[in-house]
Amino acid sequence: MVVVWRAFAIFSLVLAACGDHASTAMSGGSASPISTPIPWISDKPSFAPVPTPTPEPIPTNIRACRGVDLSAQNQGAQGAGGWWSGNLLLTARVGECLIHGLVELRFLDPLGHEIVRTTPPRPGAYRDWAVAGEVQVQWLLSNWCEPRASVGSIVVVLPGDESPILARFDPPMGVGARCNSTDAPKGATTMSVGPRPTPVPIATQPPETLSAHIDAPSTVIAGETMRYVVTLTNLTSSALVLAPCPSYLESLSGHPLPTPAPPSNFPTFKIWDPIVRYEGGVKESHLLNCSDAPSLGPAASITFEMRLEVPANALGSDTLRWQVIAVGGAPIASARVTIVRR
Repeated sequence: MVVVWRAFAIFSLVLAACGDHASTAMSGGSASPISTPIPWISDKPSFAPVPTPTPEPIPTNIRACRGVDLSAQNQGAQGAGGWWSGNLLLTARVGECLIHGLVELRFLDPLGHEIVRTTPPRPGAYRDWAVAGEVQVQWLLSNWCEPRASVGSIVVVLPGDESPILARFDPPMGVGARCNSTDAPKGATTMSVGPRPTPVPIATQPPETLSAHIDAPSTVIAGETMRYVVTLTNLTSSALVLAPCPSYLESLSGHPLPTPAPPSNFPTFKIWDPIVRYEGGVKESHLLNCSDAPSLGPAASITFEMRLEVPANALGSDTLRWQVIAVGGAPIASARVTIVRR
């Protein structure tokens, strides 16, 4: 029997389970759930402790950077997970200097009017110093409940020096973020300030050791608990041992709400591109019930009962997703469901 939980195989090898509950392997691209799935448990997810890194000392023999010492360059931006994030690269014109503290960013439209400026993050939330050379400044936008803005430039203001450093966007960049609350202002945050990262070779992913298959009802009711099963199949010729038990994430994406019409005074020469709002989405994380699943034999399968609380405002077609919370290579499964009101 091969003990699984080595190197980057971590959870994908671990998600095994089985013993007395093992059944037949998948055939024809779908799994055959066993008659008695392993019961669901509500335990919170569990993760291996993260090593605490030794803090790098801040240099004391390097002068503080001033605005005239640096040039700024946009490194691109993208939207993901409802936020909009990007990076700026600050480069020293001559010699080295130290940036330490909040770097304020002011986002300007193509005509030079300020759209929003960053606010301080929670103290200690992000690294706030680096030596230039080259310094990368990360920023994040959130809660934009209006059409996407066109950013023509970002003004960088260093701690202790009001001299502006200008990073231009050519062409201007459209930005926005998911609207979470119309009662709250749009958010802009300066995140990590640190050395420009060096490229890291992408490690070759190990071959898949487990596959996952969802068997869920085609129709579920909003506001009630959806019950379904996930079947895991050992794709290897060796037995897989579960130690420790992995955690998983299950979710529904939600559905987009109708976008508002442009206001009567909106300029006709501009494109109306409102932020799309969503409702009815949900994510839950739990620990897999491994107490009765010491190992999974070669080409064997095991089925686990799952539960997910469907939001009361969910409606229509959605995708149920299930995956192990782990590095690449862990099994992922999805299924389409239709959500109806009571």
